[in-house]
Amino acid sequence: RVQRGGKPIRPRKKLTNCLRALREGLKLKLSDVAAECGCSSQHMSKLELGVWSPNIVLGLRIARFYGRSIETLWTEAE
Repeated sequence: RVQRGGKPIRPRKKLTNCLRALREGLKLKLSDVAAECGCSSQHMSKLELGVWSPNIVLGLRIARFYGRSIETLWTEAE
C-alpha cells in the first residue's frame, strides 16, 4: 500500500501479551486487576485477548501492577 506522497505504509505488527496467563497464575480476578489499573473489566478483557493495545499510560500502570516491564508483558508478533 502507498499513502499520499508516494511513501509506502509499513504494515502494523500485532502485539501479543501474557496478561491472562499472568493474572490466572496469580489467581486474580479480571475485575480486581482492572480496578487497580484504572480501567473497566471489559477494557482489560480486550487487552488480554489482544483485540486492543493499551495506551502508554495504561500499559505502564499494568506493568507496575504486575511488577514487570512493559517489554515482558507485550511483544511484537512475527
